[in-house]
Amino acid sequence: MLFNSLYFLLFFLAVCVVYYITPQRFQWITLLAASIGFYLCFHPLHVVILLFIAAVSYWTGMLVFESEKEKAKKVLLASGTVLSLLFLLLGKYADFILDNMYVLLDAAKIPYTTSNIRFILPVGISFYSFKAVSYVVDAYRGKIVEKSFLKYLLYISFFPQIASGPIERSTSLLPQLDQEHRFDPQAAESGLCLMLVGYFKKMVVADNLAEIVSKAFSDAEMYSPLLLFFIACVYSIQIYCDFSGYSDIAIGCARVLGIRTAPNFDHPYSAKSIRDFWKRWHISLSSWFMDYLYIPLGGNRKGKVRKCINLMIVFLVSGLWHGAAWNFVFWGFLHGAYQIIGTLTAESRRKLSALLHIDRHEKLRDLLSVAVTFVLVTFAWIFFKADTIGDGFRYIQCMLFNHGGGFSARALISDIKMLFQLKATLITFIVAIGSYILFALIDRKADFCRFMGGRRTVTKFVLYTLFISFIIVFASTNVADFIYLRF
Repeated sequence: MLFNSLYFLLFFLAVCVVYYITPQRFQWITLLAASIGFYLCFHPLHVVILLFIAAVSYWTGMLVFESEKEKAKKVLLASGTVLSLLFLLLGKYADFILDNMYVLLDAAKIPYTTSNIRFILPVGISFYSFKAVSYVVDAYRGKIVEKSFLKYLLYISFFPQIASGPIERSTSLLPQLDQEHRFDPQAAESGLCLMLVGYFKKMVVADNLAEIVSKAFSDAEMYSPLLLFFIACVYSIQIYCDFSGYSDIAIGCARVLGIRTAPNFDHPYSAKSIRDFWKRWHISLSSWFMDYLYIPLGGNRKGKVRKCINLMIVFLVSGLWHGAAWNFVFWGFLHGAYQIIGTLTAESRRKLSALLHIDRHEKLRDLLSVAVTFVLVTFAWIFFKADTIGDGFRYIQCMLFNHGGGFSARALISDIKMLFQLKATLITFIVAIGSYILFALIDRKADFCRFMGGRRTVTKFVLYTLFISFIIVFASTNVADFIYLRF
């Protein structure tokens, strides 16, 4: 049951009605039933894995919290972490390891027998496994423990977040499940507005761009370097609108139900550095890696060399978390390299900036910083989009050397005609890009939902009607899955 389907809207409406007519002390039971029902729609057997991970992390968290012996606590922490990640490791990485092992055996000309066993990855396991691990670690640190297994199961399976996050912390979500939630018209309006923004990003922008981007990536040899660079930039917009659109819908759903969750994106393409980008992009995952991997590895407390090693480990793991393929590993490597180079050259860049008097022109400096960061992020996205690491390098080769690597207006016009064979496709593409830019400018100056909430009733009604109509008219006819459902 996808967020961008009529079935989900009907499901969510029914949940809201039942939720708010249920006595407040039993509201969490309504949410638990809805969450399990929602997950059953993907694959009934996947619920068994969900229950296993929930049970293991719940009991481990309980035991580690109550244990007084540090050695026993560490054993329980390690056991709970490994068991919580077991199905993720088997489902996501077993085939990747076996396939690469076969390649090595072939190279060494060693005979072997292939395995026909293939693991099916449950929807959302990358997200709720990380929620389970963070709970066990927080229980080890003495931050939280939940005595009710069913309430903990709701934390793990909360339906707005189970498929693609955000990865909410137990310290934030669990206490809210014990609170009474009365219907709040302002919170409901804010949540519904955020959901509309999410549907706009996904259905009007991301889905309309997806077909053109996929076509250019699959036939990169046919297009000029300038157009391929432009398409790579377009993919940056597509993946942002696709994933942040999902997050907006998820956060909006929770807000309608009276549950506040942290934002997952904060205008990431306004970032002035790669480090700044990761403070704005997929914030729940970035902060998870910071708290549960980077800092435990030593963070920046053990010298510059160790800091660089820790950064690279984090981003390589992040790449593998996104997908068991070398293109994702290389994507993570690039971001790790960006961070390391940024760390090592910080002082040199500061001196160069002072020498060239760039600091005197603050707006120009910021604009250049944003532009360079966007180009670096876009370059890395090429490998994220590519089916294989080889396809990623092939796209870059075409982007640099197609048509002799030069610029030809005639070739560019010919490429545009070839890429946009139908005028309707070109129009929807222009509408998608134009509406995204306009929305981004408005949202950057004044938060869109906050702006809408401050209007008078009649003005609000007109604006919402126009916004909904725009989404209906220009929504892509090709309903696509959210990109992050794959992870």
